[in-house]
Amino acid sequence: MIKADKTRLIQIIRVLISNAIIFTKRGTIKLKVRYNMNANHLEFVIKDTGVGISEIDLPKLFKPFSKLPETNHMHKNGVGLNLHIAKLLIKKLHGKI
Repeated sequence: MIKADKTRLIQIIRVLISNAIIFTKRGTIKLKVRYNMNANHLEFVIKDTGVGISEIDLPKLFKPFSKLPETNHMHKNGVGLNLHIAKLLIKKLHGKI
């Protein structure tokens, strides 16, 4: 049994999976959920074969209104808030990303 805000947890997973879908034209998207007994927490791992993110752009990833240069042409909709909001929600649930 886990204690969490079900609505927010679903919202976070949807944001992360939809982001993976947007930037994966071909390939795979995988969601793994595992329980870490030693740390007593759940881990949600979303892995895709999308375009990826350069090391230089990693610090910008969760900043509000941030869209990475190489992805601007791929996804013109959106204002760059989804990952920022997801990170805030994860923090509220005492998690980390």
